[in-house]
Amino acid sequence: VSYILLLLGSNDSCLPSSPTKQHIPLEQYRSNLHAIINHPAIKAHEDAVILLVTPPPVNEVHLEKEDLKMGNGALTRRQEVTKQYVDVARSIAGEYAGKGVELVDLWSALMDEGKRLTPGFEESGALLGTNEKGDSEGLRSLLVDGLHLTGAGYKVFWEQVRPHVGKGWADEPLDNPSWLFPHWSVAPSDE
Repeated sequence: VSYILLLLGSNDSCLPSSPTKQHIPLEQYRSNLHAIINHPAIKAHEDAVILLVTPPPVNEVHLEKEDLKMGNGALTRRQEVTKQYVDVARSIAGEYAGKGVELVDLWSALMDEGKRLTPGFEESGALLGTNEKGDSEGLRSLLVDGLHLTGAGYKVFWEQVRPHVGKGWADEPLDNPSWLFPHWSVAPSDE
């Protein structure tokens, strides 16, 4: 195992009053991340890099409509609450900097892209994605239901992960015997 990708917090940051019962208190979330990073099954892969990913943002306007359709009765997540979980993930990545844990700031990447894709966005007042700021065309294009990533959202995610993985792959030979399948350019062909 070369990489372990750890993305928690989207469900943990659910509001305590939510009927989904997914909420995990912030300090428990912090404790859980520490426990996972230090778990013997993770430590057994001593050369593995842990990619600690911040939770993605939410789009409250879109999510609330989906929550109501699903019978939840009210909005289950708030951008400001999710941001608190993002800050904890960032803090923990900082605590383990240089110790095999690297931060993948999905929150910032999606927020930046959401701002870029939101016509007339102005950086003032409430956070993008809040009911106070209003619906975000940009976040709608990145979050299929106000919470889960769209294909475009996953593309942004991959662009954040990619710099952390495969740094040595460029120097490997195309016919590397350790590969399960050969590189496309040297694979057997019917032609």
